[in-house]
Amino acid sequence: MMSSFSKELFYSKILLFGEYSILMGSMGLAIPFAHFSGYLAFINDNSYTDVEFAHRSNQQLRLFCDDMASRKSTENHCAIDVTSFGHDIDRGLYFESSIPQGYGVGSSGALVAAVYQRYGGVDLTQQMDSGVMMQLKGQLANIESWFHGTSSGLDPLICLLNHPFYIENDQAIRPIDLPVLKRGGETNIFLVDTGKAGKTAPLMKQFMAQMEDADFREVVDRELIPVTNRCISLLEKGDGDGFYEALHHLSLLQNKHLPFMIPHNIVPAWKKGLRTRLFSLKLCGSGGGGFVLGFARDLNVAKLELRSMGHELIPVYIG
Repeated sequence: MMSSFSKELFYSKILLFGEYSILMGSMGLAIPFAHFSGYLAFINDNSYTDVEFAHRSNQQLRLFCDDMASRKSTENHCAIDVTSFGHDIDRGLYFESSIPQGYGVGSSGALVAAVYQRYGGVDLTQQMDSGVMMQLKGQLANIESWFHGTSSGLDPLICLLNHPFYIENDQAIRPIDLPVLKRGGETNIFLVDTGKAGKTAPLMKQFMAQMEDADFREVVDRELIPVTNRCISLLEKGDGDGFYEALHHLSLLQNKHLPFMIPHNIVPAWKKGLRTRLFSLKLCGSGGGGFVLGFARDLNVAKLELRSMGHELIPVYIG
């Protein structure tokens, strides 16, 4: 019988605000989401799992480890003990996960967090001030970049520390308490499944290519970043009316300027939200598929409206 690790769970995450714009300097707000999770384990005859999935995960970890080993020799800032990591991969290490891949809820972030905690020698008992967390975020970004080409490091940070965080202009980060979302009892957050996975790397590449266009960059700098920051600030203040107005503007901007990131089958529901204001939809992660994120004052009304269009929602936070 193969030895095993204790099943330390790493939850998925949801970036409430800051997708793409956080790379350009906007604020961000992210929360852990316990509905999905994953943990490191060894393939063995006593595991009740999909064996083919486990072997695919093991093969992915091998490629991941080999990449870090090659970068470690040239960059000298890969924080993982790749020798120990590689040895355990040879013994059948894999990442057992219920987090759907390509759905914008941090499947790679949870994996990176699990690997970093076990093989990175991280001391989570130390005082986590903003400077330490920003340094940690940078290391995690470097590691996660293997999956997407570019990473802010935020996803694995949330998965590793298992706490909601507020990010300010990529220069400071601080924990935030969720009870601020309950003021007024009108903030209900949910996910809607678009029915297909998205691929982060090509969408990220397309977004960065569009940033070379002066008109598009002006939209990002003058509209997308300010309204993202406004959503976060108003939500934290508990200003319900101001928050939903800013959220409506953000949904409108994403629909107009980032249509290639919105799956076709969710567009009618997205536009209905814009038209009726009974709910607002926005990107969850990189888009292109997976989940979209929704907000509504009345969750039951949003549920009925979306169900009438063939969509079921997954509650994330009930205000």
